[in-house]
Amino acid sequence: MRIDGQRMREALLQVCQNAASGDSGFQQGSALEEVRQLLGMERGWNTLPDQQALLGMWHDMYRQGLLSWGHSLGNPDLPFVHLTDRGRKALEQFSRDPYNRDGYLAAIRTQLSESTVAYSYLSEAVSTFNAGCLKATAVMVGTAAEALVLDLRDSVVSRMKELSKPVPASLTDWRAKTVKAALVSVLDPQKRAMGRELSELYEANWPMSEQIRLARNDAGHPADANPVSHELVHAVLLSFHGFAAMMRDLTAWVKAMN
Repeated sequence: MRIDGQRMREALLQVCQNAASGDSGFQQGSALEEVRQLLGMERGWNTLPDQQALLGMWHDMYRQGLLSWGHSLGNPDLPFVHLTDRGRKALEQFSRDPYNRDGYLAAIRTQLSESTVAYSYLSEAVSTFNAGCLKATAVMVGTAAEALVLDLRDSVVSRMKELSKPVPASLTDWRAKTVKAALVSVLDPQKRAMGRELSELYEANWPMSEQIRLARNDAGHPADANPVSHELVHAVLLSFHGFAAMMRDLTAWVKAMN
């Protein structure tokens, strides 16, 4: 039976995190051997597909800029390796960092159904991020966020109709920015009714939608050849966790609001 990809990747990242916790550096062969033992993977030909999958994940870490050859100027080449600054930052929260695609999506699935438009675009965004396609990532994360905003709008409109309340024309506008502004005008007066926890979640995470939108616009309507940075796109993907959780809870509240 094949080893689950998420389990394999998390074991690999855990070994790298442990090995790089000090300044002694580590070696490629010993790191991979430790991962093999953690996974209970045999060495024989019967596990060759799993062994090759592990090697692919390992070399992806070089391509993504998380690992680099060498440990010092005295040991600049393989088998010595070290985590880059980018790698250390990613591993600080590796269980749901976008570099850990499976872990990231597993965390998002607690907030989004896999059948939604938002999840479809976000899962592809994580893949393009790991392929180094930052502009494509920014556009797809922006589309995922916009899909959540429009889903919330639909829930608000439906509930207002159920309560026989007039629906502002701006809520049904075709422009996402106009819809967002209309949602704010409906939701802001309701913060007290939301309760403290949801109100604070709303205030903290709603502005994320604007950051995500601006990143998408910069990538989609660029003023220069590099409109978005790696740091910005990485931050946008991480912030999507909080944004998606807020939208999930807010949508549930809207469906029962008075």
